[in-house]
Amino acid sequence: METIYDWLLHNTGNTGNYYTILNTQRDESDGLDVMVRSADFKVVNLLIHDAQNSDFSGGKSLENSYVFGDEQQVISFLIDGKTPESQPDKNTAGISVLVTEPAGEAGDVTFPPAQS
Repeated sequence: METIYDWLLHNTGNTGNYYTILNTQRDESDGLDVMVRSADFKVVNLLIHDAQNSDFSGGKSLENSYVFGDEQQVISFLIDGKTPESQPDKNTAGISVLVTEPAGEAGDVTFPPAQS
C-alpha cells in the first residue's frame, strides 16, 4: 500500500493520467481514500484497501469495485483507467478499489462562463 500512496503523492495534479489525483488521505483501516477526476471530468472517490479488509459501509453510493493482484496493477489503473483482463478471487490476497460518488456537490466540475 505504501508504493501506491507514494505514487499518489508524486502524481497529485498530473493531468496526463486517466485519473487526475485531487486529494489523498489515509483512513483508519490502513487504506487510502482518494478523490480523483476522470478523463471525462467526472469526480469520484476511490477507496483503496487490502482485498481482505474492504468491507464497504457508509453513506457513499458504490459505483463499481475492482480487485487487483498487486500494487502495480492499481497504479496502471490510475494511469490508463483500464482494469486487468482477469481479477483475482476476492478471498485471496490483493488490493480492492471501490469507486464511489462523492457526497454533496464535491462531484461537480464546473467551468466559469466565457468572458465577453
